Amino acid sequence: MILHDCDATRGTSGGPLLVREGGGWRVVGLGVAAGPAGGQARNCAIPVASFAALVPQNGGDERR
Repeated sequence: MILHDCDATRGTSGGPLLVREGGGWRVVGLGVAAGPAGGQARNCAIPVASFAALVPQNGGDERR
């Protein structure tokens, strides 16, 4: 689980957690929960590495 303080709210679950790397961006997680905790943002994401092997490399189109 990745804990982060990026902007998130209800309805953003499933959205990407991005990290700036070099001159671009990289997806490191998918948002699963958002909400305040003790006055600070405490949001959670599932690391992409934990499910990347399950995602088809052809973009999901199994006909290719």
